[in-house]
Amino acid sequence: MGKRLFIIQPSHYRTRCSLAIHKSRKRALVPLTLPYLAALTPKEWNVELIDEQLRNLDFQAPVDLVAITTWTINSFRAYEIADRFRERGVPVIMGG
Repeated sequence: MGKRLFIIQPSHYRTRCSLAIHKSRKRALVPLTLPYLAALTPKEWNVELIDEQLRNLDFQAPVDLVAITTWTINSFRAYEIADRFRERGVPVIMGG
């Protein structure tokens, strides 16, 4: 079995003063970064695409590498996600 990679599009907080994460049942704008990065990933990696606005993120999942794509609006949440995985010793790549 190959290594496991999470490619994550973080959500954002509902307000500047809240830690509540924005969730939605649908997206007005579909980000193409996740499938694009998955297509560039070597075949020996098992890739899981996670759009946090649409589904919850499992911080305890067995994963070898996390890639996070971020925009300014969700950068604080992206940093939090990166910190949580790094606390477990999982390497994190972030860009956007």
